[in-house]
Amino acid sequence: LYGENSMTNKDVKLTDGIRNEAVFNQVFSNEEIAKTFFEKFLKLKFLDFKLVNQKNEPGELATLVFPGVRFEATLDDKKKSKAAFGICLTCEKEKTIAMRLRYMDELICLGAVNKSCDPSDFPLNYLVAVSPNALYGGERRLYSFIFRDKYEPEITYDDGLYQFYLSAKGKNVEQDLNPEVEAFLDYINCDINPKSEFVKQVDLAVANLSKS
Repeated sequence: LYGENSMTNKDVKLTDGIRNEAVFNQVFSNEEIAKTFFEKFLKLKFLDFKLVNQKNEPGELATLVFPGVRFEATLDDKKKSKAAFGICLTCEKEKTIAMRLRYMDELICLGAVNKSCDPSDFPLNYLVAVSPNALYGGERRLYSFIFRDKYEPEITYDDGLYQFYLSAKGKNVEQDLNPEVEAFLDYINCDINPKSEFVKQVDLAVANLSKS
């Protein structure tokens, strides 16, 4: 369903570096890089953080392709909450990105069901789509989605699912966007910030991949 051939938007040609979906997935398969990203972006701390290989899932789940990179973690909070994380690079349009994240969420939930988890033990799900393109008119870099009641928007649908779009071409930077994450979006635009330790880490991983 998803994969390298799904990148059909012609606004950006994903031919090299971090702007290539396969390279992006390889780089973010590095647990230390992914952990650093989610710590910076979501302001979370982890007790453990590990890459999930879809091929290790039993039965039919093993044949499904997770459209990105997936992790399981235990948060360093009072409840020691279980959490799942997914991240992908995509040039797709906004509606298709939403479907991609929905698919990611469904695979994570299927995995929890397959492990006979009680619904109350389902992990918190944090899903991030990174786009080299402008989204929703190009005004912002960060879009954060949660479900709210139509008639009383202050009531949220507390299902533990958090979805984010990051746009490298967005014009406005949200105040709560971590500078290292902002530098990473600049890096996707081929603007390398030498002061960003995270960008240095990612750039080194990309260079090592190009040598292999």
